[in-house]
Amino acid sequence: MTAGIVSSVNRDIMEGPFDDYIQSDAAINHGNSGGPLFNMAGDVIGMNSVLFRSRPGLLRPRLFDPSNDLRFVLDRIGKYGEVRGGMLPIRAQQVTGLMAER
Repeated sequence: MTAGIVSSVNRDIMEGPFDDYIQSDAAINHGNSGGPLFNMAGDVIGMNSVLFRSRPGLLRPRLFDPSNDLRFVLDRIGKYGEVRGGMLPIRAQQVTGLMAER
C-alpha cells in the first residue's frame, strides 16, 4: 500500500475523446494496472490505468480512471461476462477527382 496526493481531476492527456483522469503522485509500478485509488474514507474513487510517460528526469504523473466512468465497464461484465467493444458505422467510397483536389 502506498499513499499519495491527488493533484488534478478531469485531466486530459489528448489520447482520445474520453480523457477524464484523476492525477496522483501515488507510487505505481509497471504490472499493477487496475489497482484501486481510495480516498481518506476508504471509498474507491478510481482505478490505476496510465503511467504517463514524459521526458527523462521529469515527473511522471500517475493517472486513474474515475470510478464513475468504470460503472459502464462493470455493468457490461455483469451482463455479458466480458467487455464488448463498440462498433462504428464506417462506409467506404471511391475518391473522385474533386474529392482528391479538396
